[in-house]
Amino acid sequence: MPTIHISHISSGVTETGGYRQEQCLLKALAEYYTLNGWSVTSLTLREHRFYKGIAQFQLLRYGFIRSKYTINIVVWRMALAAILRNLLAPNRKILIPIHHYDEREITSTMGRFYFKTLMWLLCHINFANVAVVSLSPSWHRHLNTLFKGKNAVFLFPTLFPFQNYERFKTSKKINRIYLGQFSSKNHPSIFTVAKKLASSGFQCYFSTLDKKQAGIFDTYEVRFMSHTEYLEWMAQSKYTICFSGINEGWNRVAHESILVGTYVIANNSGGLGDLVRESGSLMANSDDEILRFVLANEVPKLDHNFSQRYDEKNTFVWLKPITDFLLHGTKLNR
Repeated sequence: MPTIHISHISSGVTETGGYRQEQCLLKALAEYYTLNGWSVTSLTLREHRFYKGIAQFQLLRYGFIRSKYTINIVVWRMALAAILRNLLAPNRKILIPIHHYDEREITSTMGRFYFKTLMWLLCHINFANVAVVSLSPSWHRHLNTLFKGKNAVFLFPTLFPFQNYERFKTSKKINRIYLGQFSSKNHPSIFTVAKKLASSGFQCYFSTLDKKQAGIFDTYEVRFMSHTEYLEWMAQSKYTICFSGINEGWNRVAHESILVGTYVIANNSGGLGDLVRESGSLMANSDDEILRFVLANEVPKLDHNFSQRYDEKNTFVWLKPITDFLLHGTKLNR
């Protein structure tokens, strides 16, 4: 029986949507190889902290040391080290998840310089054992155009077991508006929206992954909840508003809102725009448009195939181009 070792190498302190998607990729690859008769070892190797300034080189050291397995799923902050380590090890494969990129998120000059260096290499040098994994159609197209065929780009979207969300669709709607996850990624106007909606009698709230952020404020609440409670509150809300201030990769909050039967209002921001268009949700690019939709009780024309398209049952369909590359070196982009 052949043996394979698969690793997921990352950093961070919270389980973001991107981290969960990378874990889904790790799980899917492990399941694929197991079903095809391999003895599989899968590992999650995470540096549970952030580094600033010159200390960011610690992440490169971490990535260099850890990327020694047959298949290495390596976040972009460590990917350059993984590429360098495995230049002379073509049998080791490196998958780099690049969900999105926005310089407004990377506050350090060193971080921006590092990312531009990584992208320059991927644009100009063909690495036989390296491929990028994108999260949404728009980022997939963008990265393919950028790399011009030098390195493969595969689309592996966020997939959900949509049947697990069906029970929440019977929840009774109340005068509640979900403003998405409390984050620096939010557009500043979301707080203007909260103020105006609160004055119209709506209960507005954010969710958070950080318990320290939770609290009740003048026009909104920030709630730290279990996943079940988060879905229950979401399902009882009239709308979910995702007003992003960055170029999103996708948006887990918007996706799960659709799955529990809550209408989504969102702006055209990277992969979030893909999600809005594919699902038939409401597109709004200003706070006035958001308010108009909510106050008019606007009902979108939803595409009811959206949930099935991104169902976990289709995992191996989305995975096939990646496994073709891993097994045969095929660089046909999907």
